[in-house]
Amino acid sequence: MKLLVYLLAALSTLSCQEDKMIKLERNGFSISYPNHLTLDESGQEGTSFVLTTQKSGQNDVFVENINLVIKNVGKTSLDEFSKRTENEISTVANIIESNRLKINGKDCFKLVLEATQNNVDLTFVQHYYLENQKVYLLTFSSETKVYYDYYNDMNTVLTSFEIK
Repeated sequence: MKLLVYLLAALSTLSCQEDKMIKLERNGFSISYPNHLTLDESGQEGTSFVLTTQKSGQNDVFVENINLVIKNVGKTSLDEFSKRTENEISTVANIIESNRLKINGKDCFKLVLEATQNNVDLTFVQHYYLENQKVYLLTFSSETKVYYDYYNDMNTVLTSFEIK
């Protein structure tokens, strides 16, 4: 009987454990992410960082990721910026959702879109923040067929983003 109690206690402890969250703090922003994601700050393709998942097997052709790009955009409002962005994106992707949110006290323009690249159907969630004439573009990219497998985890990361 004691063995059964110990086994149940051990199983419940293991099942309640979550990934440890890591907080990335940089000049101008911070974000928290689970320790199973890999951080790349090489600046490749103009990114401030990229957080990647592990491949799920040999047939996995796309690595899900979150990345941040920061660009100067000059003086513009979030409304002007969002309209211009939607017009540009609608020429290359299908916009599924477009709305304004407030995340951690900041106005955010959110887009969810689908596109095909290299014969792979992809879904993107983009959060745009305007601050000090810069756009902070935070993007979650996923293969469409596994999007919902990753969404909750990645949305937690997206909504942890804060501009300092």
